[in-house]
Amino acid sequence: METFTVESFTTKGMFYTVRHEDDKWTCECPHFLRRLAKRKGLVCKHIRYVRGEEPFSDRITILRGVSRDKLFIPELEEILKNHPPATIFFDVDGTLEVSHGVVKLDVLRRYKSKGWTVGIISGSYRKVGSLLEELDAHYWSKLGQKTEIMKRIEGREPKYYCGNSKHDLANALEAGWKYIDARRVKALPLSS
Repeated sequence: METFTVESFTTKGMFYTVRHEDDKWTCECPHFLRRLAKRKGLVCKHIRYVRGEEPFSDRITILRGVSRDKLFIPELEEILKNHPPATIFFDVDGTLEVSHGVVKLDVLRRYKSKGWTVGIISGSYRKVGSLLEELDAHYWSKLGQKTEIMKRIEGREPKYYCGNSKHDLANALEAGWKYIDARRVKALPLSS
């Protein structure tokens, strides 16, 4: 079986795993899973991209032999290792693993276990499931509300926000928070 990780064409930092085994191609993107997989011979653009059938931009990341679960964000690891406990909140869609992102829920638990204030600011916070009970806070937001929510959050400085879009970046900076870009990923060694 061959495995590839392909970045979303529309949402930077969101990744899908494409697999090829015995002439059968699969992708975990919603378009393939909900529509194309049911129809013989139809494939999504991520599969066409891996097969070289789709024109693509060099802005799109593709990793051969690496599934999405082997990706991580070095900055998150560095901050946890080298900084005293502070405040960190996360976006969900395209950031956390439960919504095609790279950040594993275990990362949130590790921050929490080291004494950090940990939470979620997202319209999709329910995707996190039972982890919500372990977090210090979660806020529902739609586009345009994050900055105001962030300004109201009390917690230890510095405050970090991990997201995957230019809107997340703008919200964090406007609220005076440091931004961690969930699109800056690295792959674990294949032996891991």
